[in-house]
Amino acid sequence: MRTADLTKSDPSFVGLMVRCGESDVEVLPVVIPPLPPRVSPEVSFGEGAKSLTLRGTVVPPGSAILLPPRATEEARSVWRNSKSVAVEITAESETIRGSVPLDDFPKALDALVTACSAR
Repeated sequence: MRTADLTKSDPSFVGLMVRCGESDVEVLPVVIPPLPPRVSPEVSFGEGAKSLTLRGTVVPPGSAILLPPRATEEARSVWRNSKSVAVEITAESETIRGSVPLDDFPKALDALVTACSAR
């Protein structure tokens, strides 16, 4: 779990969770309060021309948003060389913005990938 930079984030944005999935690691933005289960939020990473927008799925209890494998690819490539990542979540008529520092992220991601493959 990488917590949000509180000085650059909305109070509803908690951070980013990266966890073991069935076949690979998964990226999940975390928000409070929880989102309704049937919402399909759009999650954007980065800013401007280099941004990536993906549609996510709210997972129980509603605070986390599971993203498609493209988010894992982004974490493995672009985030390795970044100091932080900007996140924007749009669900229904609400937009939540945040920033997550990525110091030591490559090392943590490599350790998680190793742990996941050992399961």
